[in-house]
Formats: sequence, C-alpha cells, structure tokens
Amino acid sequence: MGANNTFLFKEEFENLSSKERLVAINIAKGRHAPKEIANVVRDKISNVNRFLKYREEKGYVLKKEKGYYMMEDPVFERWLKETFL
Repeated sequence: MGANNTFLFKEEFENLSSKERLVAINIAKGRHAPKEIANVVRDKISNVNRFLKYREEKGYVLKKEKGYYMMEDPVFERWLKETFL
C-alpha cells in the first residue's frame, strides 16, 4: 500500500471518535451486524446504528442488506485490517 494512501487513511481514521474507530475496526475484522458490533464495543445498538447511518450518508459505510454493513472503500478496509489486526 502506498505511502500516500497510508497518510490519507491515517488522517481519516484519526478524525473519527474513539467509538467510531472501534466500529470501523470491527467491520474490518468481519463483524457486520450492529448487534455484534455493539456487544464487542460495549455500547448500545442504537448508538452503533446511529454511527452506521451517519457514516453511510457520508459514503464510508455501505448497508449491503438489513443488519449487514461493510466499508464502502475496500482499500481503506484493507488498511484497517493490516494496521489493527
């Protein structure tokens, strides 16, 4: 992965709140259901859903089907996996 991508992704990641970071990392780890993510990050499902909806509107998260979310950008998702797994 290029240095430019790493710099951009790091900056994008750092602009997220701590809970948003945890949610993004967990999606990259293969947790796609709000309930599953909420259990791992120890937050309410409603808070996770609110974050996912907001990020979906901004184009960072894609709702594939009801209860299944994924990262919109597969390169960013790969960066998250490489950085945090």
